[in-house]
Amino acid sequence: MKLQREHCIIAVIFLTFICASQAHSQVKLKATSSGLPESLVTYSHKLSADGSKIITLTMDFSGREGRTVRVRTERTYLKDGSPVRVFQEIISQRPAFRNSVTVTFDAKGAHAVIDESGKRTVKDIPLVNTAPRKCTNEFWFLRDKPKVGLSEKYYHFDSTKLEWRISEATYVGPTKVKIGGVQVAGHLVRSPEGDAVLDDKGLPIRLDYGAVTMVRI
Repeated sequence: MKLQREHCIIAVIFLTFICASQAHSQVKLKATSSGLPESLVTYSHKLSADGSKIITLTMDFSGREGRTVRVRTERTYLKDGSPVRVFQEIISQRPAFRNSVTVTFDAKGAHAVIDESGKRTVKDIPLVNTAPRKCTNEFWFLRDKPKVGLSEKYYHFDSTKLEWRISEATYVGPTKVKIGGVQVAGHLVRSPEGDAVLDDKGLPIRLDYGAVTMVRI
């Protein structure tokens, strides 16, 4: 139960982080959180030729008695911000454990396929087709230049809890954060989950979500 709880906490960290060139951009961050060991996070995003965006996050950490855990999440959005696919995988050793969730979307809502160490289940999570689900803030600074104060409400799919939830992203404005004793300029984006400071390419500089802090290395 404790191991499964750790998996859930780690996955939530990823899901709250929760933004035309074909260049692949990537950064590494150090993640710290109360009750979890320090871990290394790799974040990358890419604009494809058709304007869609692919985000990949990988978190690696080592626990007690040689236990290692890797969490990998991949999200794909159309150029208008509509969600296309989410893939989330958690793999641990000592004891061996693997959990994966693959989610696809259509007008009726979300379709999830869950595989927990070989046990496969399928679940449909509906959402009325009039509910806003386009997440155009995923393209802020990477492609679009939002005005200060711009806010966007939308339904975001939580692939850990397998449910839709309302969220809102607001561009607060330019800011500076201290990284390694140096002041770094960025853009502050606020949501109910916490604050994200992004650079001019939309890549994370610092993320603060509750007890979780991620800082670019």
